[in-house]
Amino acid sequence: MSKHLFILYIGLYTAVVRPTITYGSSIWAIGETGNGPPQSLLKPLQKVQTACLRSITGGYKRTATALLEKEANIPPLQLYIEATAMQRTQKERNSNVTKYIKTRLNQLWRDPRAPRRRTSQQPQSREDILAKQVEKAEEEWRQVRAQAYIEEERRRASVQQGQQQERERGQSRTRKSTGKPSTATQHWLDQRWRGTWEAKVQKLTQAKGARAVAWLTPWGATTQGL
Repeated sequence: MSKHLFILYIGLYTAVVRPTITYGSSIWAIGETGNGPPQSLLKPLQKVQTACLRSITGGYKRTATALLEKEANIPPLQLYIEATAMQRTQKERNSNVTKYIKTRLNQLWRDPRAPRRRTSQQPQSREDILAKQVEKAEEEWRQVRAQAYIEEERRRASVQQGQQQERERGQSRTRKSTGKPSTATQHWLDQRWRGTWEAKVQKLTQAKGARAVAWLTPWGATTQGL
């Protein structure tokens, strides 16, 4: 398959198929207990994504789903759904409607006329759970950006000590096109996906040794075209 067709098919999947199978997922993304959607709901959707990626990449029937996702640069569906819910929470948490609903719920919980409850502690809503995840992701993102700023300042200092400016501008353009995450949620998704991948590779290596080159390829390396 040519690179042009590969990009076209990936675009069709991300623009048409995935939004369809995950419609409304920002509502049920974390499930009833905050531990994610039940497998009975997630498994059929994951099968659809795996079948699409297998057709796009030309993978064999026995090719692991994790390899197909990495080859196509499509994150696992559960992580994508959770990241989508976090984006929605990040966008709506400061809206007037969200603030009013939260205030009203607190008033109803403290209403002395309400019937006696089994617990005196107010349960967390799904929005509260997602908001905490967003805050944690934003804190991680701030630390990453601060570290990147320090490294950039060091790089500029080294340029001033004698590097050629034209060469430095070319390197800067290259860095801007590497596809690094640009938001806290995207950084959260990339880090969780990488952690899941590396844990799977480590488990396979310890169990029986990862023989396939794809399992041994570093996370940041592009496997397309090999």
